[in-house]
Amino acid sequence: MYRHTIPYAYLHARFGAKSPTEIVIVMALRKFYSLVAFALAGFVADRALPAHRRPALRSAVIVGAFSFCIEVAQYLTGSTESIYIHVMDVTLGVIGGWIGGTVSRRTRRAREGA
Repeated sequence: MYRHTIPYAYLHARFGAKSPTEIVIVMALRKFYSLVAFALAGFVADRALPAHRRPALRSAVIVGAFSFCIEVAQYLTGSTESIYIHVMDVTLGVIGGWIGGTVSRRTRRAREGA
């Protein structure tokens, strides 16, 4: 997905291939994509399970655990990312799950109120 959605040619032309600015922009876009994907996972997790008193917390825990498993698998298969990046990815999983659970709860309330 990254190859098709990150404007590498533009970034290379604007900042130079592998420049610090290009690296930061690419990393920020990748982390943003990750956050959106985890929010979607949190939304789906909340919708797939029975109603809960704290859907955002439940989704954050579920998606955070899923993200943690992904990071462990990456580490065990030889990932060269630093521990900081792994922790950041799990944190984004928790935040994304929380966002997804929150959006799910609000849309569910809006439907019930309509």
